[in-house]
Amino acid sequence: MTLENLFLTLNLGCEMIYVIDQRLNAQHVAVDKSATVLRDLTEVLLDHKFLNYITTGYENKMLTLQQARILLTDIACCSLMRLDMNSMDKLWELMVMMLKWQLFVTENAQNLMDITFRHLDGIARLFPEMRKSILIDSTKQIIIDYWDQLNDGNKTTVVNNMKTWLKPFNTKISILLRLGLQNQDGSFVVTPVNNDFFDYYSKNLGTNIYAKTAHLQPKDLAKAVKDASREPSPLNTREFDTLFDQLGISTETRASSSLPVVPNVLSLSDMLGDVNVNLEAQNETEDGDTKTHLEMFMKGLNERGRQESSSELGDLV
Repeated sequence: MTLENLFLTLNLGCEMIYVIDQRLNAQHVAVDKSATVLRDLTEVLLDHKFLNYITTGYENKMLTLQQARILLTDIACCSLMRLDMNSMDKLWELMVMMLKWQLFVTENAQNLMDITFRHLDGIARLFPEMRKSILIDSTKQIIIDYWDQLNDGNKTTVVNNMKTWLKPFNTKISILLRLGLQNQDGSFVVTPVNNDFFDYYSKNLGTNIYAKTAHLQPKDLAKAVKDASREPSPLNTREFDTLFDQLGISTETRASSSLPVVPNVLSLSDMLGDVNVNLEAQNETEDGDTKTHLEMFMKGLNERGRQESSSELGDLV
């Protein structure tokens, strides 16, 4: 049993769904098609056979970076949505760096469960459906059953192994830079000063950071801008104003400041603009029946497993 694989796949997959949801909205995809895409992605990601496979099918070994990317690429393309290579590259970078930051901020092993459950709750709020809610609830129970089998030391080992797995990634992510959570060298800011965004998201790890929702109250944001004008801070007033727009925060109490303007401030749409989604018709079998995306994904997964087994036997011969 390799719980690292389960947590990596679930949390990366949920981050992927967050981004895809944002891009579907930005590209003005019809609501019914968007709902279909997100439903398909969720059902494949949380399929219990799939979760069992990645947890028990690798003989106590963590997924390699290549294996994880192939699995998540397959999930991303299991619906009528298609991503080109450049879009998948950008999506992958966002997924891994967001999860890496979340684990960077964690204070104990239990935070991993909190992050995972918030991720699941986050995708549940995207076009809520009874079937999706039942699937997410049963997935949470699977995670709890696995997690409760571990002692405190093993739980800490799972988190540390995940941090080690994510260590090679050091990509600069625009939204993390603009939120004052990442440095220009790609490292994370250890102790952000006067940063209400950090205060909120560090206490709500796994929350959909792309959602255009006013999570913070205007009075708190106004105070953050006022404090930023008095003391050194990773963000200046122009950046706060831009972040108000990026996160959909509306307030008439934006404080003015004499701090210099930061050039080339990107909107959230620009930050994620390289991730483009394309929709296509569903596949049909030879007899004309529409084949579900889940069936196609699991068939491909089983075929890949047989190929890997054959390859290993060939090496032994």
